Amino acid sequence: TLTPSVAIEAGAAFGAPHVGVSIAGDAETAAQRIQGERLQQYLFDGALVWQLPFGAGNRVRPFVIGGGGYLRQLHEERTMIETGQVYYAGVGGRYWLRGGRGRTRSLGVRSELRANVRRGGIDFDNRIRLFPTLALHLFFNL
Repeated sequence: TLTPSVAIEAGAAFGAPHVGVSIAGDAETAAQRIQGERLQQYLFDGALVWQLPFGAGNRVRPFVIGGGGYLRQLHEERTMIETGQVYYAGVGGRYWLRGGRGRTRSLGVRSELRANVRRGGIDFDNRIRLFPTLALHLFFNL
């Protein structure tokens, strides 16, 4: 926490997305689907979070988040590594189930909606991708 309303967050995520290919519109053959492969994907990111100065009582507080991270993707056989970046901005809210803002021993739920921009990584068109994320988190202070 930098101030009572501004904090720095860091995170790491792992995923195993599947990449497949479909061939359609070929006049010489019927549509085909090629099985593809499963990837290993790692994301290391950091963000700046601004807790807005208003809310619905002591338990609900909205926030704005923005950040970016390093993306690393490995092909199924680990023969090739692709890297890229992810940048994001979003809004969300925290709801304290126990405790509250600035108190120790608090527990709550956090939800957020982000717009993500991915550059690099495994991409057949080699272009920048825009995609949304909706997340629900459980948080606590000891």
